[in-house]
Amino acid sequence: MASNPDSEEIVYSGIIDREEYEEGVRQHYMPSALGQQIRLGAGILFVIFALVSVFTNPDLWPNGIGILFFVAMINTHLWLPQFITSQQWRKNSALGQTIRGRVNETMISFYDQEQEEKLPWEEVIYFKSTENSVLLYQNRTAFSILTRSLFHSEADWNRFVTLVSQHVLNKKQVRRDTRAVIRQAAIWIIIIVVIALIVYHLQS
Repeated sequence: MASNPDSEEIVYSGIIDREEYEEGVRQHYMPSALGQQIRLGAGILFVIFALVSVFTNPDLWPNGIGILFFVAMINTHLWLPQFITSQQWRKNSALGQTIRGRVNETMISFYDQEQEEKLPWEEVIYFKSTENSVLLYQNRTAFSILTRSLFHSEADWNRFVTLVSQHVLNKKQVRRDTRAVIRQAAIWIIIIVVIALIVYHLQS
């Protein structure tokens, strides 16, 4: 397995292990740095509130459990990747099998048995990356994971990362639609208000 300097084409082949797959799934669900801070901060406040409520009135322990469940739901990025990886690794026989393909200036390809599926760069809407993996998105939920271990050399991996960054938009640079941001903020506000009203009602 080697790169072709004449056509600048890179051939990749190998197996993505469970740890690498989980890293990719974790990156998919990872919110922005600001989002992480907001979720963690809100979670800490709710946990403190739950503990104080139960400590001052032990009869309110069901409320405390409900609040802890809510905290878990707003911080799914901390536990959901492990759960999804466990489920997928058990049910999807294709995981853990050898994957291969090639990369050049116009596309990346994936071989399914002897059939080659070509994915032009313009059909990749954006990418996410870590030190050892790149996620290529065809839509907001469907993505392909490519890891450093699939490439024959460090030069091939670096060339691949360079090609991706040249032809595909980094997710960090994607501007979210203002209406989508407002809609998501409104949903969070409604959820928090509803939970606060429920807790207030149960304590009354």
